[in-house]
Amino acid sequence: MYVLIGGAGLIGRTLAQRLVKLGHTVAIIDIDPIACAYARERLGVMAFEGNAVSYT
Repeated sequence: MYVLIGGAGLIGRTLAQRLVKLGHTVAIIDIDPIACAYARERLGVMAFEGNAVSYT
């Protein structure tokens, strides 16, 4: 399953880590470039810098 997570904070990272262990493909969106880099390097997920709640 493909999963998109809005936010790379503690909850988002923990959720991503568990989903990856279950074999899912995970992408995270966060405005913090350091959090995105951490998610890419340590969790092995796709991470995009941006606002996950912007609707414009």
